[in-house]
Amino acid sequence: MRIDCHFHPNFTFFSKFLVKSKAKKIFKQFTKHKIDAVIVTEHVFKKPYQSFLKLKQNQPKDSKTMLIPGVEAVTKEGIDVIVFSATEYIYEKKEIMTTWCLSLKDLLRQVAQDKNLHAIIPHPFLPNQQGLFKTIGYKEAKKILKEIKLFEKHNDCFTSLIEFLHSTRLDKIFPRFQKHLKKVSNAPEIPGNNYLITGGSDAHHAWAIGSHLKINCKKPESISQAIEKLTTIKDRQMKFVKTQMPIMLDLIINGATALSEICLLKFKKSHIDLKTSYHEKCQNLHQGRRELSQVKSQV
Repeated sequence: MRIDCHFHPNFTFFSKFLVKSKAKKIFKQFTKHKIDAVIVTEHVFKKPYQSFLKLKQNQPKDSKTMLIPGVEAVTKEGIDVIVFSATEYIYEKKEIMTTWCLSLKDLLRQVAQDKNLHAIIPHPFLPNQQGLFKTIGYKEAKKILKEIKLFEKHNDCFTSLIEFLHSTRLDKIFPRFQKHLKKVSNAPEIPGNNYLITGGSDAHHAWAIGSHLKINCKKPESISQAIEKLTTIKDRQMKFVKTQMPIMLDLIINGATALSEICLLKFKKSHIDLKTSYHEKCQNLHQGRRELSQVKSQV
């Protein structure tokens, strides 16, 4: 089974044409690299539910890639955590879908207590607030890792930057920075833990799609089966696929994307993109009927 556990549609919502055009390019890449399943992990502050819906709505009929609903949540400490489910249930969880709402421990506790939710600690060695080890320290991070099932050992977001620094010999001038980048790409093993490793492209643009986690099992027949294999089978390895985009252009575009996301996180952190649950729909319907009755009685 080939699965990309970390992927961002990164849609531009002001244009239906651009959404449809990008979705077409995304599925073309999924098919090209024979990706069986993808966890759609749009950032919590970038309309993750709408992103999943648009991607699903524009999926070609002949596409064989399964889309797993997910979100890259942000904890009260600023740490990224991927949360996903077999259905769109994840998008009904208000606290998880709210930026800066839950502490890391509270978020992981909520996932652990809900059989329909699963979590991955992504890019744990990211050298900023989003990284687990940078934010809470090595000792506390090790404690957290004992409580989780899935740990992102492989992330392809910095591959072009690593290659650029190496080809220009800038890695000799900034060896510590290069080391941090490589730890994001291939995280070191943390002894004393029973987690399963995951990996993803962390792609925000279609040309960056391709890298995936290969699990030694048959292709899944359903999303639930794909999640079961991801959370149980140990025999797995990461396959990195080099982007066809020229390195400098890749760095410029991805750099601009990262900068825009930093700004969005800072200025739109209170935005919530929720799916209305069946219970809430019933409550809204009853409330509407009550208000209509009150208006009629006053006439």
